[in-house]
Amino acid sequence: MRVLIVTSGDLTPTLRLHQLAAGHDLCLAADGGLGHAQVLGITPDLLLGDLDSVRPQTLASYPGPRRTFPTSKDQTDLELALVEALVHQPWAITILGGLGKRFDHSLANLFLLADLAGRGIVARLDTGRQGALVLSETRPVLVLDAPAGAIVSLIPLTVEVTGITTWGLEYPLQDATLVRHQARGVSNVATAPAAQVRLVKGLLAVIVQYLPEETP
Repeated sequence: MRVLIVTSGDLTPTLRLHQLAAGHDLCLAADGGLGHAQVLGITPDLLLGDLDSVRPQTLASYPGPRRTFPTSKDQTDLELALVEALVHQPWAITILGGLGKRFDHSLANLFLLADLAGRGIVARLDTGRQGALVLSETRPVLVLDAPAGAIVSLIPLTVEVTGITTWGLEYPLQDATLVRHQARGVSNVATAPAAQVRLVKGLLAVIVQYLPEETP
């Protein structure tokens, strides 16, 4: 099953974002993500969260089921949506939004991706302008769907990540080790539309800045 989660944060309705949103089996809206879903022309199968960042008119126009949680809770709205998604045993989870002005939320969301990667789930965060994926020993190979010219940064989430080999990047790595306290993997550039990254051990965040494109 492919699950789409639309959450709050920066989101630009680019053509590639519409393409990412297509073809899902289940769509969940996490709180303010309901507004983003409406912009994309999507009616979520379920709305959940404390609903403190949904505009009243947006909430009133939503015809589907909702699951409301108290504002004082131990999990973020996105995490609640992921708990629901995992019930359905998905092989892929795409999260639209999730990156933005709140650095604490963005960082927490990146580590939620790391947890999903460790479970063997193909997971990504995407705002239409930038995307984030995590490689792990469970899912050690990534083929980027970014065009040539996109900026690609490799950020270790563990103390070190070993056996990193890349294809189609301007500054290639061959069985390399990246360490968390150095910025060696920042600002590489894709030279081919299907660049690849592979690792042997560790957790590696792959952050992609896409080329500007017109919104549909």
